Amino acid sequence: MAIPQLPDLQDERVLEIGCGRGSFSAHLAGRGAHLTAADFSPAAVRMAARRLEPHADAEALVADIEAIPFDRGTFDVVISLDTLEHVPNPTLAVAELVRVLRPGGKLILTTNNYVSLIGLWRLVMRLAGKRFTEFGQPINQPLKFFPSARLMRGLGCDVELVEGAGHYLRMPHTEHGYLRLGFLERPHRLTKWFGIDRMVVATTR
Repeated sequence: MAIPQLPDLQDERVLEIGCGRGSFSAHLAGRGAHLTAADFSPAAVRMAARRLEPHADAEALVADIEAIPFDRGTFDVVISLDTLEHVPNPTLAVAELVRVLRPGGKLILTTNNYVSLIGLWRLVMRLAGKRFTEFGQPINQPLKFFPSARLMRGLGCDVELVEGAGHYLRMPHTEHGYLRLGFLERPHRLTKWFGIDRMVVATTR
């Protein structure tokens, strides 16, 4: 979902935060970025560092998305994929992502959208008195249409694109655990706004 939105990364200073095991980080480094891959989990960072060993201009470090250890305007491109829903204060995290971007820099965010079938499954779990979690994550914020265009404008950004995709029906005790409803993802269908995956692309002023 994010790859088509990437600009030319050759020699660009790029931050991916919430990098996990580093699979997307390796893709970014392979496109010539001066890459910093960061995650809150030291174990994830160690795995990401191993993936990035072939790339001389890439590093992996432990960092908190709510207190990014870089100066204002450090990066040309900042990317955070499916991370904001797993932090205590998503709004603060977005403000930090904007802070470390240079003027005219690009921000690419994806989050889970709970105005979707995954939100319905969360409600079913709650009504059944069971704890909902995404793959064992300790924090699962029920984000809805986040971050908003209004929030991004208030932080000094111009929103280029808001997109939605991914319609999955939870199917416990099946091979994959879900059924993908691809017919809801056809172009121009209003249902795309209720997809599980939501992407916001913005530039800083």
